[in-house]
Amino acid sequence: MISARITHNRTSLIEITIDGRRQNITFDTLAAVWGDIAGKDAVDIEYIGADICGGLVACCADICSGQSGIVFVWDTENGELVHYIEGNFAVRVIIEDGKVYTIREVSMWGCEPHIELDCCELGIKDMSHIPERFELDKKQAHTFAKDPSLYELVFSGDKPGINVRKEQ
Repeated sequence: MISARITHNRTSLIEITIDGRRQNITFDTLAAVWGDIAGKDAVDIEYIGADICGGLVACCADICSGQSGIVFVWDTENGELVHYIEGNFAVRVIIEDGKVYTIREVSMWGCEPHIELDCCELGIKDMSHIPERFELDKKQAHTFAKDPSLYELVFSGDKPGINVRKEQ
């Protein structure tokens, strides 16, 4: 069994437990690939999210009210990052069929708050990579969840979209 817990300190931003063994995703691990946090500290990271996707942990983190972020995937079998791209405004990352889907809550001056959904192949290690963006209908683009874990990926044919689950 795999579990992930947000710890949010310099020695461990995310603590992953696999059948009693521990792995840590550290601030230094992210600083090595996310230039915007160079010279900063773990307390500067304002948001961290993580979801278990089989043997992978799909994550996102941001600083500066979301205006700088990273989407990253940790392989629990090898204990390493296997994917990282720009993650501005990212609040949830889901892996489906070898693709990394990112749900973003975009909110900044001069822009109406809205939801965005994008996708790229798993395995990209490039902070300048621009993923494919999907057009959401007006309802999907403006229905915000109280908690990012309530967002779920839905498909209509080949086209992905977002649904917000009801709180239980």
